[in-house]
Amino acid sequence: MPYPIRTLALFLLVFPFAGACGGKAHPQSESPATLAAAKTEASKPEPPSSIRDLKGSDSFSDLLKVASKLDRTQAGNSESGCLFRGGEGSLRFEADVAAAVHPLIEAPQDLSPSLENSLSAVQILTRWGQVGAGGPGLTLVTFTSVPQPIDGSYVAIFLTAKGVYLRSTEKEVDKAHAGPFPTADLLKHLKKVRKNTYSNLAVTAEEGIRLNELRELFGTLKRGENGAVALAVSLPENTRLPAPDPARAAGTDESNEAMCTEGLSLPDPKTPQGKVEAEAMAQALEPLKEAAKDCVAKSGDKAGTGGNLNVQLRLSAQGSVKEACFNRDTIGSARLRQCLVEVLRKLSYPRPEPSGEVDLALPLVVPADPSLHQQPLCDAS
Repeated sequence: MPYPIRTLALFLLVFPFAGACGGKAHPQSESPATLAAAKTEASKPEPPSSIRDLKGSDSFSDLLKVASKLDRTQAGNSESGCLFRGGEGSLRFEADVAAAVHPLIEAPQDLSPSLENSLSAVQILTRWGQVGAGGPGLTLVTFTSVPQPIDGSYVAIFLTAKGVYLRSTEKEVDKAHAGPFPTADLLKHLKKVRKNTYSNLAVTAEEGIRLNELRELFGTLKRGENGAVALAVSLPENTRLPAPDPARAAGTDESNEAMCTEGLSLPDPKTPQGKVEAEAMAQALEPLKEAAKDCVAKSGDKAGTGGNLNVQLRLSAQGSVKEACFNRDTIGSARLRQCLVEVLRKLSYPRPEPSGEVDLALPLVVPADPSLHQQPLCDAS
């Protein structure tokens, strides 16, 4: 017969992104040269906030210059939760900048020839990794924060002088919905191209496209109904990336590592049942809050989307972890679970009094990184 499991009157709110957004939320490996350059850039004064102020008549090329400077000077963090604020006359670039390549490249002058020559699937490179198998299609690089796509797919939106084009990371697009078509018809065609409403959107444009045109396009997207949106720039035609890791690209978790949906194993009936005080356990678990931030950052998958986990914990009579697993995980990240289990095993716990084994249930809440879920327009309804 299992021990009575005691759910602690403590919900550990794990805030992986407390402080400036765009920090640990964007895992990437840096070379020594890159790190040295970053230190040099970090010593430079941050650009004034006015650098984010643009005019509706400014071009996509002007926007890339601003994003590049913010990225280069490590001043791209933002908690606004949106990409643009303002009307036709003036626009403020509010986005959390997270460039997937350094330095950012310039936007192409004319995307139409490449798009008209091929309906093939595209590749999308973000700071989380790449999505799409590659091939003859174009490659886009995002430069604003975006979460892992829940369904593992993106739809790329190309804004050109000839109109709007759509491409997918999943497969070749039906010619009837590939474009070009007027911005006003975007939603009609988008519904036919995207895998489902969870597909992320990567929006890019030719260098001469005015920001007012980009704002008009964003205005057609219904708030909260079109998946996560990121700004991107198209790499030169025929640029190819290595084949992605399918599991990582999809943000899926096919592993049951550290899961115990049926709960902990049955205890040895000969082992006595102990007891620990909730206050002592809360103190012992305090380091988990900080350590969990690192776990989220290191997981490199969809931990940034946030969710809930229930830890099942069995302590020995000596106060060490005998078993640790999760009977609930709405995030679905094996990497995150494994990291958290490692942390739980390293913590120091009070010895049960009276002596014996203790089973505990610990709810964990991981809030979503607000900088990843950026609405296109701050002032849209």
